[in-house]
Amino acid sequence: MPERPEHIDKRMKESLKGRMPHFFSYVKGDSPKKYRSEPYNQSTMNRLTGIIEDKPIQFKKIAGEFDYTVLLNPNISDIDRDVIAEYADLISHKRHVIGNMLGESYQKKVDHYNNYLRQKLLEVNDDVDIVTNSLVVFLYREAKSRNRVQLWNSFGDILFENIKTNLKNTKQCEVCGDRFEVKSNRGKYCAECAKEVERSQIRDRVRKHRGM
Repeated sequence: MPERPEHIDKRMKESLKGRMPHFFSYVKGDSPKKYRSEPYNQSTMNRLTGIIEDKPIQFKKIAGEFDYTVLLNPNISDIDRDVIAEYADLISHKRHVIGNMLGESYQKKVDHYNNYLRQKLLEVNDDVDIVTNSLVVFLYREAKSRNRVQLWNSFGDILFENIKTNLKNTKQCEVCGDRFEVKSNRGKYCAECAKEVERSQIRDRVRKHRGM
């Protein structure tokens, strides 16, 4: 291999001896190593901290109240209990199955397992919509489990298509955040908020008229 030029080698070694850039402190969170980062300066990455607010994101404020039924295929009503039972069994042996996969990185093993679980469930029922609906009902309505990542890892494409279908021709109200069916592209508010906005606009016009 070609040797690194001496002046480049010297600069790289000097850089490696220094502290990490300031923005690395955000990657590490409250890590004890946070104090080792460089002080804040006017670099592009550091200036982003003045633009991006450091506060938790609340799903309800962004997307409204979550309704799990948007994940369901509305044309499928069947629930397959055998699929649910097989899913529970596969999840209970997940670590063992991944651990027996040899010669792969951990991420590739996880990717293989995601496909493996999907195929195993489709062997129980070959209708992917029934399989997905069954798991959604089980994990979101019955079990109320917070461990739903596997469902998305194995059937995320189906869930995404269901969401697009169920939310078609709807918008989120700019006042209350609830989702409503739109009748035109100009619609901004649900029926209740539209009435309140109209009343507020009338009151403003009356006040302006009296103030003339």
